[in-house]
Amino acid sequence: METSFDTKLRNYARIGLEYGLGFDHKIRPLYVEAYQLDDAHGFIPILAEMAYQYGVDYVDVRCGDPALQRAMLKHAPESHRLYVPSWITRRAEEIVEHDGARIALNGNALFGIMDDVDPRLPSAYQTAFMKANEPLTSRRMKMLQPWSILDVPSAAWAKKLNMSTSDLWEFLFEVSGASRQDGVEYARGVGSALHRRCAQLDRLGARTVRFRGDGTDLTVGLSSRARWLGGRKSTPDGTWFGPNWPSFEVYTTPDWHLTTGTVRVTMPVVLGGVVVEDLQLTFEKGRIIDFTARTGSEAFAALIKTDVGASQLGEVALVGLDAPLSKYSVPHYCTMLDENKRCHIAVGKAYPAALRGGSEASASELAVWGCNVSDVHQDIMISDETTTVDVFDDGGSRIARVMEEGRWLSDFA
Repeated sequence: METSFDTKLRNYARIGLEYGLGFDHKIRPLYVEAYQLDDAHGFIPILAEMAYQYGVDYVDVRCGDPALQRAMLKHAPESHRLYVPSWITRRAEEIVEHDGARIALNGNALFGIMDDVDPRLPSAYQTAFMKANEPLTSRRMKMLQPWSILDVPSAAWAKKLNMSTSDLWEFLFEVSGASRQDGVEYARGVGSALHRRCAQLDRLGARTVRFRGDGTDLTVGLSSRARWLGGRKSTPDGTWFGPNWPSFEVYTTPDWHLTTGTVRVTMPVVLGGVVVEDLQLTFEKGRIIDFTARTGSEAFAALIKTDVGASQLGEVALVGLDAPLSKYSVPHYCTMLDENKRCHIAVGKAYPAALRGGSEASASELAVWGCNVSDVHQDIMISDETTTVDVFDDGGSRIARVMEEGRWLSDFA
């Protein structure tokens, strides 16, 4: 019997609330961050209704408007083009104070809207917004409070993909498991498999990860306290939550000082609606020292100049071409989907939670461990069918080959 569209919407909401925010473990106030006003098929009211049925005391929703953002970036006085009102920070403080659960609904709604705006400004605004959300941002990176991200269709994103919003919903239902009645159980099963893979990688005790392929020879040194994460995470009170869904990655925090080599980026990078294509990076002593791109050069240059840490690595992640999303070889121009098709690195802010003791460590301790600090965090996809991944010990001897031709090998598969 075919599942109705409304049922799939509700299944998607259930996955977000239970798997994503841990409502199967503990009910918290729900804070929704929607990055666009258009809400195809009324998903936000469905999400709120279901949250109240779980027993939530209140649901607080903030919706952004890309058209208003464009107006500010294009026409406001230069001194206020990256203006973020102070109540954004107060709201972040409230989420922390009330031990709330925050879910972001990302519709990639900036496509087309920002075409006539200085390409450096959209990602700069996102950076300013992320900074204004302290102290919540740091708590998220330490996995101290439940948070998650769900992709939702917007008219601009659907147009970019030459799809209707209904067809884009159907695609999201399929890849998330919402088209099946056991969607939450499916997500939990994927998360458990990722936990096993992380345990296997931790047992190797790798200190270096080397990527080699067409146009790529990149060496990423790991922190001495690195541990691999994937699937659901646990807060200090024992609530398990899934930061992103769908997610097929395992990742860790590198020592930013120890990255060297060149890497060919294998999928477009989207920076606030600006598409960076055919990107090639060169690292030396931990920093990007050179890059080329066919499109989006200005936007990428502005990104890595945001602060000192913006040109340094904060994450390295492994995703095999056997992951369910990898069968879609064309980009979806959505970081959260595309990063779960390919191995990737991220420039900018690192996850202290991916270091042993990192969630409780001081800023000075994290600095000693090579945990990068920045006001940005941007994922960049780096693998394809030519990619080999080897891991090495602290003496430089190879421990294992974990990927070949972009796919997991042996027990990791």
